[in-house]
Amino acid sequence: MLKQKLAEGSIHVPTELETLMISEAQDFIKNSYDNKEGSKELAKLIRLNRDKGQNLLQLTGFDKKIKLNQLKLTWDFTRTLPLMLHFIETFFYMIISQSQSLIFFFMLLSMYMNAGIISLPYPIAVLGWA
Repeated sequence: MLKQKLAEGSIHVPTELETLMISEAQDFIKNSYDNKEGSKELAKLIRLNRDKGQNLLQLTGFDKKIKLNQLKLTWDFTRTLPLMLHFIETFFYMIISQSQSLIFFFMLLSMYMNAGIISLPYPIAVLGWA
């Protein structure tokens, strides 16, 4: 049932960026309304707009007031330099995870370059074992 609703598009699954932005914005709202008058105003807004289906950002108007650079984690997440560093790190781990294949390839290359009768069964033995 849930898969069918998701396929129809009637259920919205937030992305990692959306989740990060919402949590940071809610913290921003919480800090802005962190006093007695603010909590009364927030409770009044929630009570008046209970059935309209608006989220907390829309109720308070912070969806129009908050700038991206005010949300530090979101700002860091969307910068290209950390993204490139993640790509480099991923490429490094990809190479490490396939190190046995690289070793076998270079062993075969070495046997090809330094061929001899004594080294003929060695690659067959190694590849047969692997």
